[in-house]
Amino acid sequence: MITYTRTTPDRILQLRYQVLRPGFSIADVIFAEDHNQETRHYGAFNDRREVICCVTLILSIW
Repeated sequence: MITYTRTTPDRILQLRYQVLRPGFSIADVIFAEDHNQETRHYGAFNDRREVICCVTLILSIW
C-alpha cells in the first residue's frame, strides 16, 4: 500500500539527493525556500514508511 501525504523537507531530502539531483552535493539539494511557510512538500510512502516519490511546491511570482 502506498500512502500520499504532506511531509517535511527532511523526509524527502535523501530521495531528492539520490534520484532527482544526482551529482550534486547534499548541500546543493537543499533549497533556500524549503522551510518557507508557503512551501509545500508531499511524499508517497511505502508500507515500510520509506519515501518513494516526492514533490516540492515553491511559491513563485512570475
